[in-house]
Amino acid sequence: MADRPPADAAAEERACLGTELAHWTAAAAALRDLDTLAAPEAWARLESYLGQSVRSSLTGTITRLGQQADRVRFDLDAAQDAADLARVRRGLLALRHRYVKVETVVAFFADAVATRATPRLGAALRGLDELAVDSMDRVLRPLGIEAPPVLTYLDKAWAPRSCGPARGCGTPRYPRWPRSR
Repeated sequence: MADRPPADAAAEERACLGTELAHWTAAAAALRDLDTLAAPEAWARLESYLGQSVRSSLTGTITRLGQQADRVRFDLDAAQDAADLARVRRGLLALRHRYVKVETVVAFFADAVATRATPRLGAALRGLDELAVDSMDRVLRPLGIEAPPVLTYLDKAWAPRSCGPARGCGTPRYPRWPRSR
């Protein structure tokens, strides 16, 4: 490898970066279809405002991840020298790091929504959502604070849990997909 001309090394680095970027771009695109992560019937068993809010938030997060991948692609296409390729490598590492975070959040919500796949369990969890919001509303309304949305779900031990800002939700203990290294 030491006797390769610099142009060959740069071309090899560019090809390697392009292959890795294609991988992460495809992985990010796979997150876009939320109905493959949780059945449409499960999404329908959320309160409409909550389902729309969660879907909108996840879609926005996934879109921003795709835009970050597009910026790395633009940088790779414009790279002229080793310094530019090093900058692309840093951008690619940042993309990979962000992908893992986004995937974790998407997996958490997909698992939480998927627990509502059966009508009976979906209705029970929706009722628990309403109880949790009503309980918080009784305390918060006199203080002039609106109760936050709540998503009740079953965790891996089949114990009901409520997810809201006070619980710091968003980081699952058991990620759904294996992590790429």
